[in-house]
This record gives sequence, structure tokens and C-alpha cells, in this order.
Amino acid sequence: MEIRRPTWTLQQLCPECEQGDALMLCACPKCARLVAICCEEGSVFLDIHDIGEVAESSEEADCPSCGSLKLSSFVPATDVQIRQAGLRPGEYR
Repeated sequence: MEIRRPTWTLQQLCPECEQGDALMLCACPKCARLVAICCEEGSVFLDIHDIGEVAESSEEADCPSCGSLKLSSFVPATDVQIRQAGLRPGEYR
């Protein structure tokens, strides 16, 4: 039996693909910085509180906080990390 951790998404629509439940919250494994990644077309939004700024390339861009890891190595954020980043219930699901 394989147990996978849940994935959390922002409630708002993705400005790139205009789909709901598309903005998956992901965290840097080193510093826990959160970003939102569009599951439909791959855009990475660096500010989870003000979706708009898109990283140039999710494969090559470094973590905007620690610079140690590539955005492509981020993992699904936990509910604890999401709350610590300041999101409230109702802003994500």
C-alpha cells in the first residue's frame, strides 16, 4: 500500500490557464518557501499572497528565498507549512 501526502491548492483561479484547483502549493525542501505551481500548464507563481509574478522557468530558476534548490525540486506543501505562510482556511483546499 502506498500512502501519498495530500496536495493543497489555492482557491482562486489560475491567471494563466483560468482553471480552478490548478494552483498547487509547493515548498522548498530546504527553507520551506512556498510557491504556487499551475498543474495545467506549469507556470510558477512566486508570491502565494498576490498571484501574478511568474518565474521565468520552473526547471532552471532557484528558490527565491534560499537560492539553494531549483523550483523544479519543490515538493507538495504540508498543511502546517501553508498555515505558517499565513494562508487561512478558505484560501486553500
